[in-house]
Amino acid sequence: MSNSSSKKKILDYIERTGYPLEIEISSLLEDSKWAVTGNYPYVDPVKGGLREIDVYATFPSALRQDEFLTKPHFLPMMLVECKKSATDSLILFPRPNRLFSWEDLEGQVFDYPKMLNKKLPESSYGPPDFLALGLSRFLVKSLHQTKMKACNTYNLTSEKRLIFEAVATLLNAQSGLMESERSKAQQFLPGTLFHSILFTYLVIVFDGPMFEANVRGGKTEVEDTHHSLIRAAWNPKGVANLIYYSIDVVHPDFFTKYLELLQQDISLISKSMKDNKQLEGYLSVDKGNPTLGSVNYPPKQA
Repeated sequence: MSNSSSKKKILDYIERTGYPLEIEISSLLEDSKWAVTGNYPYVDPVKGGLREIDVYATFPSALRQDEFLTKPHFLPMMLVECKKSATDSLILFPRPNRLFSWEDLEGQVFDYPKMLNKKLPESSYGPPDFLALGLSRFLVKSLHQTKMKACNTYNLTSEKRLIFEAVATLLNAQSGLMESERSKAQQFLPGTLFHSILFTYLVIVFDGPMFEANVRGGKTEVEDTHHSLIRAAWNPKGVANLIYYSIDVVHPDFFTKYLELLQQDISLISKSMKDNKQLEGYLSVDKGNPTLGSVNYPPKQA
């Protein structure tokens, strides 16, 4: 076989895969100051063994080094699955009256005080009612998803497995990250006064036509979309009740704008955390119970 024939076969193979899309998305993330790891391995929390996710990214710029030990921080992460179809369209079905809610975040928030069964504090500021159900309720007012309609149903024009598998991979990987953090429960980080707020954006980048099909009064209207929201439920091993997640579905052409939305999220959340005494009371490290620590950021790949 000639060298040119081999190259052609390799190029044909690459074009059929999602690898070019993964590289493109990774580059856009790095341009926006995210630290990126491709083909990130995680331990399957249900079946055991190693699996991998297309892209794992963290946002170290959110960490204020001079206040690391003395102030709480919002540390966003991102898990991305990249999917491509040259023949099928993705159709998402929003529920007409179902907007995004704080409950849809539960599986994405690393709520350390809740993990440690910390008693809610009371102070001169009064009981932290807004934290009675954990950090999800605090975060929801600042996230871009707030005004989006949640889609519980989705499909491709020929079959469903491609997107279903992407959703399952994201939920499994996030559960794996959560289990990894829970396993750090006995670690102690000297001098830390507050737990950080870790949050994972779950994202499917779909390179293909995307539509939302709105059903109203027995009639269906189909509209183009470049950014939609899937509401998914998962029952990780050892958890009695369903846990809910919100997955952003983004077209590659919109991904730069999507990252701008996330930057707005990060700015709003950081601002709402500043000098927030109720939040600091909730996140303060219980001296009788060691901190879980923070995520170990993976090295940035070339």
